[in-house]
This record gives sequence, C-alpha cells and structure tokens, in this order.
Amino acid sequence: MVFLEILDKMIAEGQTLSHKSRAGNYAPKLILQRSSRQGYRFSDFEKAMQALLETGQIRIKPYGKPSDNFEKIIHVADPKVPF
Repeated sequence: MVFLEILDKMIAEGQTLSHKSRAGNYAPKLILQRSSRQGYRFSDFEKAMQALLETGQIRIKPYGKPSDNFEKIIHVADPKVPF
C-alpha cells in the first residue's frame, strides 16, 4: 500500500506524522507532497489512514513529555501485538 510505503520512508527519515487534521505534520498532507504518491489524491490518503487505523496496521502513539500531549502515527508490523 502506497500510504504505508511512504509512511515508513518518512519515519526512517526522522519525520513525525500526525493523525490530527489541523497539525502542520498531518500525515495525508505531507504524504501528498511526495513524488512517490503515484497520483493519489488528498482524500485517498485520508481514507487510507482511517482504514489502516481501523485495522490496527497503524496506531497513534504518545511521545515526548506527558504534559505536551504529542502523538504520532506508527506502523505496526503485527496489529495483534500491543505497543
């Protein structure tokens, strides 16, 4: 899946992606800027992100200081294993 391939590349580059639509690092918005997006549109990436969250292939994980309330998207190799 294109969303996961690009997500993995961006995470490997040290980028943190968010599920929050108002965030500057909103995953569908940043993935749309990649040349490897294969012509998919913004709405395609939003739908893909929601589908992947529903199936547990990606999850939302808190990071940083608890008081900061930062969250990022992570790719889960095995959705049955808790992170």
